[in-house]
Amino acid sequence: MPILSSYVYDTIQTILRKDQKGNAFSISEFNRIAPIANFSLYNFYVANLEESQEVTEETKAFMTLNHEITLTSGVGSLPAYGRMLGVPYVISGQDTIPVDLVTNLELPFRLSDELTKPTALHPIAILGGKTGANKNITVYPASTSSVRINYLSIPATPVLDFYIDTNGLYVYLDQGETGVSIPAGAVYSDGTVGPTTKDSQTVDFEWHEDQVPMIISEVLQKAGLILSEQVAIEYGIARETKEETQ
Repeated sequence: MPILSSYVYDTIQTILRKDQKGNAFSISEFNRIAPIANFSLYNFYVANLEESQEVTEETKAFMTLNHEITLTSGVGSLPAYGRMLGVPYVISGQDTIPVDLVTNLELPFRLSDELTKPTALHPIAILGGKTGANKNITVYPASTSSVRINYLSIPATPVLDFYIDTNGLYVYLDQGETGVSIPAGAVYSDGTVGPTTKDSQTVDFEWHEDQVPMIISEVLQKAGLILSEQVAIEYGIARETKEETQ
């Protein structure tokens, strides 16, 4: 289950009030900082992916395993991804055959050397070139019909969409909401004054709920908001969680 962007923002506001910083963090600032914090957390886990089972568990939401790429004359289009896990491989009957990734500098030597030239049992591949917006993988021998990869996708960019009603209250829009009626006189996040209809631009965090403290810490750090009490984070999370469940 994703972590609601609205929940993260409200929790941060509660933390800042507890730390006597008042309303020091606008939604616009949150929308600027949240993607940076989100990607920083992702990079931390990617860098430590092989360290423990715990790290693997925290990134499993972004894992795609056994993704098959159809090849035409050995060339196929890679999906958008953040990091490939291991090496590509070919499934041949009951066998899983690893594909040796080489550089463009190595390729001509591997193709011409009788000892290292690719075969169906010892295929090689290079990454590069594009088909549309996606990068290609080229596998040798060119008769290879498909190749498979495991990878980590890049997390979606978190955003909190909203409008301000005529009483000055902020109304959050949920991810996936369409045809939201913005009341007369209310101001939508892009500055449009209602009445109008909008589709929500909100994107929630894709992490597991136990990552809330790390997300909040990353956002506060990237925003330069240093707390005088670390306990404020625990207080804010506890209070917002209680309000969410009431």
